[in-house]
Amino acid sequence: MIKCFQARYFLVPRERLNKLIIGALAYAQQKYGMKICYPVCLTNHAHWLYVPDSASQARDFFRLAHSQISREAGRVAGWTGGIFKERYKSTVVTEEPEAQVQRLKYLMANGVKEGLVKLPEQWPGVSGIKACLDGSMSMEGVWVDRTAYDAACRKYRRRVKGRQLLRRLGRRVIGRLTKPRERDFEQPITLNLSPIPAWEGLSGEQIKTNFRQLREEILSEHQEARARVRPDWKRRLCDPDQRGFRPEKTKKGKRPKFHAASTEVWLLYVKNWENWLTQYERASSRLRQGVLEAWRQFPDDCFLPTSLVPSDSLQRFSKPPP
Repeated sequence: MIKCFQARYFLVPRERLNKLIIGALAYAQQKYGMKICYPVCLTNHAHWLYVPDSASQARDFFRLAHSQISREAGRVAGWTGGIFKERYKSTVVTEEPEAQVQRLKYLMANGVKEGLVKLPEQWPGVSGIKACLDGSMSMEGVWVDRTAYDAACRKYRRRVKGRQLLRRLGRRVIGRLTKPRERDFEQPITLNLSPIPAWEGLSGEQIKTNFRQLREEILSEHQEARARVRPDWKRRLCDPDQRGFRPEKTKKGKRPKFHAASTEVWLLYVKNWENWLTQYERASSRLRQGVLEAWRQFPDDCFLPTSLVPSDSLQRFSKPPP
């Protein structure tokens, strides 16, 4: 999950913004190969259910995707600077099929459980519900080549200034200049969704059936919230005047260490995490004391504190950084 700065409504649903957010995720996916199981964006925060190959892959993927989403949403809202409060908060979902289905179901219910829309597929923002229900498992977005677009704009401004100078000197200017258009530098791009690990062995039709079953469960469990949906729900949710609005109160809760379906598995994951953290702290303490051999004692798939050791010293060890 990642939250917007001051819980402001920077992600107010809009067709153009939805395409740009999907395009940012798809572009980062093509570059780093991240498996995205389910994306959903609310007005002031977003959820991504993903399966990374390593911590470094998740770091690189979200660094690129979130920076592009921040810039594009900031342009739409007229906001200067980043729109996100801080880096994303990642919570591990255990390997239990029940835990994975429970997290997926929670994300699918966004908008319905709050009483904003009557059906999950009616949510006007970014959501993977339609792609999952129809079995396509793909979402179409737009990626804008900002580097080329900005270069064309700078060239256009230079030529305009040059023409103005020629006119002041009494020179004749022939022809017209065409101002660059953003849509000339955009291209369609597809975000591919992956099934949760618990469903990887199932066929496409079985996965689609499972999604439809979860949808029916959501509708049955949140009947009271669905009854509170206002008739003008779409106009209220997509109101452009809400962009950048700061709510007085926001929902705050303690983030769980893990999402598990049973207490036994949750305790096992907590114990493994504590052992991993202890191993990292011991190796880091020895490294601060000047023992370079401690570099080999760090746990696997962690970010090494290489700032404590010169890079030429690390080259003597055979263990590559993760």
